[in-house]
Amino acid sequence: MVLVLIAVNDKWRRTGITVEFYQLGFRVLAPGNLSPSELDEALDTLHGNVKNLEKCSLQQLKTVFEVLTRLGHLIHSL
Repeated sequence: MVLVLIAVNDKWRRTGITVEFYQLGFRVLAPGNLSPSELDEALDTLHGNVKNLEKCSLQQLKTVFEVLTRLGHLIHSL
């Protein structure tokens, strides 16, 4: 994320925000001797980890949004 502020007529203005998201992917390589239940358990664990990561990432985005909103209001009031 990039946020650039410039002074225009003695007031701070933002030039814009750029957010880049990259599509995440993963490959599961499992030995051929896993039983179907062991493979299901491994995939369930992986799915749980991905859901937790998504939850943390969403909270981080919400926090960034809140901070930038407050900063915008602060700069606008100057």
